[in-house]
Amino acid sequence: MYRTVQELLNNALKHSGADRVTLTLIHGYPDLIIRYKDNGIGFDPDLVEAGASGLDSIKFRMELLRADWEFNSSVGNGVICNVRIPLI
Repeated sequence: MYRTVQELLNNALKHSGADRVTLTLIHGYPDLIIRYKDNGIGFDPDLVEAGASGLDSIKFRMELLRADWEFNSSVGNGVICNVRIPLI
């Protein structure tokens, strides 16, 4: 979870041009919820080369944690990422 949040924030800092990032962590049994949103430039995830992005590391970590996650971005509309990690 920590590395996923770190990757999202690192990508915002390096690439997004965002001046606002919202990160919400909700610990509610039986899940941990992570909600991330930025107002950056966004991008088209379909145009990102496989193996060349932090998205791959996020996907790998989400699989290890058995997490459900949604990632949405489009050019001009920032990034939204929602993650639900089961704690049991």
